[in-house]
Amino acid sequence: MDKSRFVSFLDYIEYLISHIRIIILNGVLVAVVAFGITSLLPRWYEGEVEIMPPQSTGGGIMGMAASLAGGFSLTSGGEFKLPFMTTPSDLYSAMVKSRAVIDPIIDKYSLQEYYRKKDIDETRKKFLKYLTTSVTSEGIVEVKFLAKRDPVFSAAVANDVVKRLDEVNRNLLSQSAKSTREFVGGRLAQCRERLAQAERSLAAFQKEHKAISIEDQMSIMLEFSADMRAKLMQAELERDFLKEHYLPDNPRLLQTEERIKAIEKKIESFEEEGSKFREALVSLPDLWVEYSNLLRDVKVQEILYEFLLTQYEQAKIQEQKDTPVIQVLSWATVPEHKVKPKRAVVSLVLAVVAVLLTILYLLCRRFIENQRIQNPHLHNRWIQFENSCKRIFTSGRQRKNERED
Repeated sequence: MDKSRFVSFLDYIEYLISHIRIIILNGVLVAVVAFGITSLLPRWYEGEVEIMPPQSTGGGIMGMAASLAGGFSLTSGGEFKLPFMTTPSDLYSAMVKSRAVIDPIIDKYSLQEYYRKKDIDETRKKFLKYLTTSVTSEGIVEVKFLAKRDPVFSAAVANDVVKRLDEVNRNLLSQSAKSTREFVGGRLAQCRERLAQAERSLAAFQKEHKAISIEDQMSIMLEFSADMRAKLMQAELERDFLKEHYLPDNPRLLQTEERIKAIEKKIESFEEEGSKFREALVSLPDLWVEYSNLLRDVKVQEILYEFLLTQYEQAKIQEQKDTPVIQVLSWATVPEHKVKPKRAVVSLVLAVVAVLLTILYLLCRRFIENQRIQNPHLHNRWIQFENSCKRIFTSGRQRKNERED
């Protein structure tokens, strides 16, 4: 039995070898036809822009100002809390396909007429079909645009999309900075008034009581107390700002509230456990205590005023800043080579398919011939099936011709 199967296998191999010229000829013929057809198809070109991963705006002048303010900057409110496992590069990639970015590009190049669409929604879908973004493992954002027949157009649109993305980013930062400036400006005016009032009260007290002075040790204690209270007011200011811009469960808001509790605990501990400070207050005359309180109020307002003034100027700079936000690693240049159709690949694939189909046809043909000799009954049934299919096909064509006549 095994020997007969082996002989049958060799028979099929010999049959294929005897028709090797037909197999090769079919493959070559299909490859030539496919190559010719793909040569007639329009060429597509792709413009590509590479964007560096977004960096935090806390660097440079803004970061320096924040460090001078004790590490806290209200202008950092423009940085959004991203969802889990979402990187800033992913955010850029999503923003590229937003209406704020693509609509001006559609208007600039009249893409609704170019794509021959009835409305803007269909035009957006068509445009986004050819506008693609991807993020590499290093975080680099790749923006690509595919255009038919025009390599210059593909590069120009890709570059304009990135420029528009940068413009949208700058507008968002400017709006956030404006909101911060208005908030800080109101608090700055209040602080300026309180500082002036504290200075007037201290000056009036000194004038009335002939300008008392305090010892250096007491002055250090008062400065420490004033610094702690100023930090508390700064933290409360940050909390008020965050409450206006974020939800109650925002992590940054919760961290600020925890910091307020920690500062209040330090102040309470200093006032309750600082035995030297308590003894000094007990031993001071009433006028000296009143003078110390007035001086501390002035120092608190001075520290808070300097902090608010720094934040206000920082917000003004951010609001007026017109420098590019996005760092472009490489702009799109006019592509010299098309991306599709890939004639060689298409021709090779179709040629392989043609060869396989030819082999399959020859094997089936040899199998039918063998069955005619070895199993005439099965062969006759196969012939009957073929004739039935032919009759059905022929009758269908006849009815179609009769209807046309």
